[in-house]
Amino acid sequence: MLVGAKGRFFVNRGGIYGKPVDQLKDDPLPERAITELYRGKRPGNHMGNFFECVKSRDLPISDAFGHHRTVSILHLVNLCLQFGRKLTWDLATEQIVGDDVASAMQSREQLRERLQLPIYFAHAYSSNERATNQNTNGLLRQYFPKKTDFRDISHHALAHVTNRLNNRPRKRLNYLTPLEALNKAGFALQM
Repeated sequence: MLVGAKGRFFVNRGGIYGKPVDQLKDDPLPERAITELYRGKRPGNHMGNFFECVKSRDLPISDAFGHHRTVSILHLVNLCLQFGRKLTWDLATEQIVGDDVASAMQSREQLRERLQLPIYFAHAYSSNERATNQNTNGLLRQYFPKKTDFRDISHHALAHVTNRLNNRPRKRLNYLTPLEALNKAGFALQM
């Protein structure tokens, strides 16, 4: 749920709901607003747009800057829920203000030590340090050869390949799919 001065609305994979969204039915955005928001690109196929932008070196519709801002907000909401209190966020410095306990949760080093997680950073041009990335690229190439123009690939085709790759059996999981492994471990998940 997002709350603002003009109302609140809910966002999930099923859609966007709330008073501001309902008001758009009576007072729609100008026709050019969506085109400007998407920087002249076709909306609706984020994966295809991403591959297109890899070739053209343009920013994708769903860019890292927007995701960074979104993930920051989600982390703040989680911290508010965890601590049961409001937090003040300085947008310019991207720091929590006036709450040392919550601020400590922002530090990667402290979080790594607390969770006892090793963190690794790959060196530039060292593909052997990015084995998962290289493996995924190889799997994608089975479906989309180099120089594929992703503007010609339908959203349905991309979704099909994504589903095939995400739901394939893994040797590491005793040849179960990830969903089967989670269900076997006691998580009741359905797709």
